[in-house]
Amino acid sequence: MTKANWIDVSYFQDPEKFDYQAAKQAGIQGLIIRAGYGKTQDTAAAQHIANAQKYGFMWHLYHYWYNMGGEAEWAVQNAKSLGLTANQYFFLDMEDKSLPADWNGQFAVFCKAVGDTYKVGLYCSDSPYKAKFQDSQLQHLKVARWIASYSYEPANYDIWQLSGAGGGGFGSYTGDVDRDYTKSDILSLYATTNINPVVTKPTADLQYIQPIMLQPGYDTETNIYGLGYSPDNGAHFYVTYTTFGAKYRQEDADRLWKYLQGPVSKQIASAVSLAWDNIKGKADAAQAVANAKSAKVTIDTSNIYQIKKPSEYSEGFSYELKEVSELIPDRSNLDSTAQGGSQGIVTTEVCKGYARQTLKVIDSRRPLTFIRNGSGTTWYPWEIVTTTLPV
Repeated sequence: MTKANWIDVSYFQDPEKFDYQAAKQAGIQGLIIRAGYGKTQDTAAAQHIANAQKYGFMWHLYHYWYNMGGEAEWAVQNAKSLGLTANQYFFLDMEDKSLPADWNGQFAVFCKAVGDTYKVGLYCSDSPYKAKFQDSQLQHLKVARWIASYSYEPANYDIWQLSGAGGGGFGSYTGDVDRDYTKSDILSLYATTNINPVVTKPTADLQYIQPIMLQPGYDTETNIYGLGYSPDNGAHFYVTYTTFGAKYRQEDADRLWKYLQGPVSKQIASAVSLAWDNIKGKADAAQAVANAKSAKVTIDTSNIYQIKKPSEYSEGFSYELKEVSELIPDRSNLDSTAQGGSQGIVTTEVCKGYARQTLKVIDSRRPLTFIRNGSGTTWYPWEIVTTTLPV
């Protein structure tokens, strides 16, 4: 039987009564804490975070989604106010029965609001996950998949919620606690805890107590995990070696500069000034201008009915002539002046697996422009950007 190694908590688990030590002894490594719901902060979030740090748990946050206007932006600011760092996950909990059918689009709104501020995760039950999301796309976007399934193990997940109501508690706390299992180190690799080697802070009478060198912990300035040292017996901990390579602080650079200053000064003194005559292998200026004037964009008209997935386009720009009805079959919900035209120029921009398409209808009386984003095998819905008024 799979044993839980994480739990998720909210104000339903009263932090004043919750037995954190018993959970620790039961093998629980960390907590996924509800930061808020809708536009309301969970009243127990701050206390659960403080207790997670007190008892040495790793922790991340999640937000219960109601699809309110501006909710995604509010959730990000709420997470910031609770101290979530860039090294941690922020999960979107999608389960409320009031949610519209387009879960994928709503999740995209949340991802856009989070941006690069946090690592993004998604929570939902297995059935809607399989029906509303494309697993390969979420893996491509490096989304942590937190899937609930109480009667069987899901086929695709990073974190599996094993049980909910009726699962019982820990130690003196007898209320229900949702139990979770992660089969990898996805939650522990990026997390916040207080497992740093901490000894007694130095005093005027006792400056040196115990050396702390090349021990694992979290940097007190950046929260990056790795091997580091403490110059003051654990009061501050500085990581120097991480899974991404060596890390240096300004103090390190200052110490090294006296050794580097001489060689660097010599290189600067001997450097050749950058002037047109000093550049080797440069193209003839007149020819370069002629090439630029003769350059033109080629529009592919070979198949106006073929609709390609984002992943089928190469990096860069492409231009195609397409039948509008193949791209947008139904424009009946638009103003009558925005329903004209049958053919358009499609511009596709692709960078690092993400794609944006712009459709400009060329045979309509009114200038019409539509845009959409996509990645992998999925295009998101078109949006009209034309609001042109006659002048």
